[in-house]
Amino acid sequence: MLESTVVTSPSNVNSPAEFSIEAAKTWIEAMGERGKYQPESARFRVTAITRLTAVMGPEEPNDARWLLDNVEELGKRYGRKTNGNPDTIATYVSRAKVALTDFLKFQENPTSFKGRSGPARSAKPKEERKKATAPVEANPELSSMAVPPAGPPPKPISAPQTMVASIPDVRHFPLGKDGRAIQFNIPSDGLNMREVAKFVCHLMTLADDFDPFNNPKHAAMFQMVKAEQTGQPSQQ
Repeated sequence: MLESTVVTSPSNVNSPAEFSIEAAKTWIEAMGERGKYQPESARFRVTAITRLTAVMGPEEPNDARWLLDNVEELGKRYGRKTNGNPDTIATYVSRAKVALTDFLKFQENPTSFKGRSGPARSAKPKEERKKATAPVEANPELSSMAVPPAGPPPKPISAPQTMVASIPDVRHFPLGKDGRAIQFNIPSDGLNMREVAKFVCHLMTLADDFDPFNNPKHAAMFQMVKAEQTGQPSQQ
């Protein structure tokens, strides 16, 4: 069972209050309330920063600028301390980078921050759209040429009978009477217990109240599922 003290608020009296880590987390929550971030994304980004700063010591600056410069190193330290899933820790680092970068840009110019509503849609440049919609000019030399008559339409090619469209196996898992649910796809070739355990480990780290350091039940559950994933006996 893992036992550790979580340092949620590293201190450094020389850091300006407006650049403190707590100020950054408060700003992220505010952006979720104002619609500059999706509320769920804002909550995930705050959770990521909280997880990564848990390994900071009192001698390290309580400064969002320092945190952005050292977030990858903190991710490595958090991974060594928790023996967590590398993919999950990489997600924490990515979320923290996005939020801290936005926070520091906002401090430089608050009116320039437009928010992040989601991934940008790909769009063709205006010049390509104009070319695609521009009418084709008639060529007088070609218009005088005789056009051969069109031949019979080609026979349709029937698809082989053995081809079957792949339909994803979409599952819904209800979370309660409020109608909330988790939606996920089952691979067409099925799952094994190691893959299921890996998915469960990932889901546990996404819970807002997941705290294996201060909650023995959380630590025991995580170790049990982790043991199933790695094939090693759990340590309780």
